[in-house]
Amino acid sequence: MLGAAWLFSTNRRAIRLKTVAWGLALQFVFAVLVLKFAFGRRVFEVAGEGVKWLLNFSYAGSTLCLRPAG
Repeated sequence: MLGAAWLFSTNRRAIRLKTVAWGLALQFVFAVLVLKFAFGRRVFEVAGEGVKWLLNFSYAGSTLCLRPAG
């Protein structure tokens, strides 16, 4: 995926290797955290529930426009 992004980039010099390396390292750390430790899984489950909670407000707000007036 990164190779394809680099290949199709119009400004390859603008891609910072340090930023890409940090992103890959964080992905690896999160993967190990989730796959190897129950605590890591629980942290991401709680974060996911928090996001769902916020999205429910968005959904509820969008249904206000669909209700008939009166």
